[in-house]
Amino acid sequence: MDPLSTCVLFEQLLSERRYLRNVTPSTLEWHETVFKALQKFLGADVAPPIKSNLQAFVVTIRQRGVKPVSCNTSVRRSSNTTNTAAC
Repeated sequence: MDPLSTCVLFEQLLSERRYLRNVTPSTLEWHETVFKALQKFLGADVAPPIKSNLQAFVVTIRQRGVKPVSCNTSVRRSSNTTNTAAC
């Protein structure tokens, strides 16, 4: 497995959040949920999101009945997660 793949970097991000920032288990679970949803939408190895991909992601989850505030939170989390993981 490529040590710089987004999935590997995401796991590193979760470890850093868990041990360095001491986030709650529910926060870690939320990160994982959003990453899995973005992964499902964009494909197996998520690249850093671009505006058009995030817009399409929001449209898809809104069509599934997700409330606007949850969409906003998901986009912020997915942007933060993938941007941090991609660095």
